[in-house]
Amino acid sequence: MISPILLITFISIPLIIAVIVIFVFIKWLKPDFLQFKKSIKEKPEGLLDIDDRYNTNKIEKEKELNDLLDKINKQGIDKLTKIEKERLEELSK
Repeated sequence: MISPILLITFISIPLIIAVIVIFVFIKWLKPDFLQFKKSIKEKPEGLLDIDDRYNTNKIEKEKELNDLLDKINKQGIDKLTKIEKERLEELSK
């Protein structure tokens, strides 16, 4: 007669291997399966949380500031319009 421990081992090891093989097969078919972390750009605008909105807004402001500074670097501060000068003042605070 087979001991209960040996019987459990003979059943559990193939079962574990089968689960692993199934998981690998599903992961191979759908690489994004069980992928929880999504980037900010993948979320629709209405679903952004407070942190995502803050970070997105901050990145946009930094880009706008860099564009204004690049224009100053290339053409000089005298070439900025009144609106651009006001915006530069706002962004530099």
